[in-house]
Amino acid sequence: MSMTPGAKTSEQSKPAPAVSCSDCQARGVPCALESHTTNLRTRRGQTLALVLDGAEAVFIVRAGVLILQIALPGIARQVVGIYFPGDVLRSSFAPPHAEATLVSASPGEVWRMRFAALETLAAGDPAIMHYLDEAIASRMARQALHAATLGQFDCA
Repeated sequence: MSMTPGAKTSEQSKPAPAVSCSDCQARGVPCALESHTTNLRTRRGQTLALVLDGAEAVFIVRAGVLILQIALPGIARQVVGIYFPGDVLRSSFAPPHAEATLVSASPGEVWRMRFAALETLAAGDPAIMHYLDEAIASRMARQALHAATLGQFDCA
């Protein structure tokens, strides 16, 4: 079989996966999730839609930092959440009746999928359910520490 110089084999022409399965396992993310998500590479300041074709979306931060911000009357923006690698964010985590926006604070990578698809996967795979429970628990623990720190400040 002859090939022209510089021609790529079918194996070489395939795009390399952004994240290997061993990387998923190292971060505690079940590999089964990767094939059901859309991988988004983000740049600093990029805005991500909180809904996916009108349906609730789920975001899994793989790299970088995401900020959930809302617009309030008379205020340019109000940051209500900061999400780090491994964090999971549902569209419904945004405050109701507020104009919410998800913004990339740094270059990064995010997995996005429909919440309904994630619910189905989690119902059938205990590893996915465990990952989601751990990710949400970790996020809630950080929020509790943050609230406790803010509660220690006084007006003086």
